[in-house]
Amino acid sequence: MASSLLSRQLALSLQQNLRLTAPGCRYVSKAAAKTQMEFEYDGPSMKTEVPGPRSKSAFVNRPALGIMPPENFPEKLAESLLSSPGCPDLSILSFMGGFHGRTMGCLATTHSKAIHKLDVPSFDWPIAPFPKLKYPLEEFTRENAQEEARCLEEKGRPVAGIVIEPIQAEGGDNHATPDFFKKLRNIARKHGSAFHVDEVQTGGGATGKFWAHEHWGMDDPADIVLNVIRRENLLEEVTRSGKTLLQGLYQLQDQYPNLLSSARGQGTFCAIDIRDDATRNSIIFKARDKGVLLGGCGDRSIRFRPALVFKEYHVHMFLNVFNDVF
Repeated sequence: MASSLLSRQLALSLQQNLRLTAPGCRYVSKAAAKTQMEFEYDGPSMKTEVPGPRSKSAFVNRPALGIMPPENFPEKLAESLLSSPGCPDLSILSFMGGFHGRTMGCLATTHSKAIHKLDVPSFDWPIAPFPKLKYPLEEFTRENAQEEARCLEEKGRPVAGIVIEPIQAEGGDNHATPDFFKKLRNIARKHGSAFHVDEVQTGGGATGKFWAHEHWGMDDPADIVLNVIRRENLLEEVTRSGKTLLQGLYQLQDQYPNLLSSARGQGTFCAIDIRDDATRNSIIFKARDKGVLLGGCGDRSIRFRPALVFKEYHVHMFLNVFNDVF
């Protein structure tokens, strides 16, 4: 409970800092604060859907075991991994560029940056290549299909499970087609392997659907969605805002062809490549000084992750600021 309260205080402190620091931060505060109010961990919707103190603690406390492990972590460790007969010789197949966490098995499937694994022992699990597609996708259909076929062919022995992101966010906002994911799931079924879709970054509606894997046209959708998202039609809002955002990024890369390239995205889950990493970092810092928080990913990409309440007029406000930093 103490760690839960501390996490809550840190989140509120960060939110207050966003409101009170940096010129022009009113816009950032509007987007971040409203999302915090609508989707807070102890809000009415969360209390109805997942009641109980254990659920609240689990959602508030991200399992960053190396920083703030939960109070019962030693007990859980002793009951599972340290108990006889121990862990069987199983493996999970993951993909180059993927990010699935920094804890034990999750870290073994993370391959976005080498520093994540520095001085940390890991499992010797198989790694497959993730497709390197050309953008816009609709203009390179044949080339991208050949690239995805190559990655599907480079598979090793059957494993206990496969884990993959619908869009590799930390690895550089790398996309693949629905056909690639469908064939990958068929491979998992053929060998009796579990098929894990990591929606930590893509879930929640930012791609225009509550789960990004819904874009693949497969069955077995997620069972629980928050009523507030449906009631306020937030996913429809994301679809409209996303089209406006991506169109704006297309226009900017046409305006600055030597600086910007490969604008891409689904819904508001968008990204764009910058000429080099130094320029990318400079743009992020300049945008922050103007009150807009951006994130870097991959070697030279900028990713855009607005809240579900991000509306079209927010997009226009952002694009004006983004254009000013070039």
